[in-house]
Amino acid sequence: GIDPTFAKAYARMAIAYELLSGYGALSNEDRLNLVRENVDQALFLDQNIPEAYAALGLMYNSSGEFQKGIEALNKTLELNLNNGIAYMWLGNLYIFSDEQKAIDLYTRAYEIDPLNHVVRSNYVRTLILQDRNDEAIEQYNELIKQEPKQLFYYYRVGEIKAYSQGKIREAFELFFEAKEIDPDASFTLYYIGTLSIDIGMEEYFDQVYSEVVQKYPDNESRKYMEFW
Repeated sequence: GIDPTFAKAYARMAIAYELLSGYGALSNEDRLNLVRENVDQALFLDQNIPEAYAALGLMYNSSGEFQKGIEALNKTLELNLNNGIAYMWLGNLYIFSDEQKAIDLYTRAYEIDPLNHVVRSNYVRTLILQDRNDEAIEQYNELIKQEPKQLFYYYRVGEIKAYSQGKIREAFELFFEAKEIDPDASFTLYYIGTLSIDIGMEEYFDQVYSEVVQKYPDNESRKYMEFW
């Protein structure tokens, strides 16, 4: 179990639960309860633990409370200016409202933590924001060579091909590669399902949607697919 006096452990558990809600089968209600419970315990033990505020920032982002997310992550950085991944998460909050701010934050994260592949992956997003998609694909393909089982990189290349370059069939095939790595990943099923409509395979969408409902009844991917 967790050492009851170890505040950082509770804070990092909160971050783990928040991330699990996107990539696993954790329901939104359970996510909120578990993140809040662990953050509260962490802050009870230590009011100045950066990771607790980072967890809050992620939680607010997932809940659509973006300004609260920005405030929480700024508090994280106030307590620890060298937290590279916090800059990255803050960049995620700005990416739809202030692209230059997002670019600056992703760049700062990469300067601090260039060996972190998740940070590097998001840094490559700066190329996408500058319409340098071929360079971005090249960088992601290099990351795939280094970590061939990291689905996130496949997602990024697939997104570029599908939504920026209009290469729907290539993207669909790429997401199928990701499915071979992990057949149960909810985001992979989401991408395959939604793109199947674009290539005229509506019956396959129904099949994948049923699979998502069965495996992840409360996952965000199911809610996104319902719009389709």
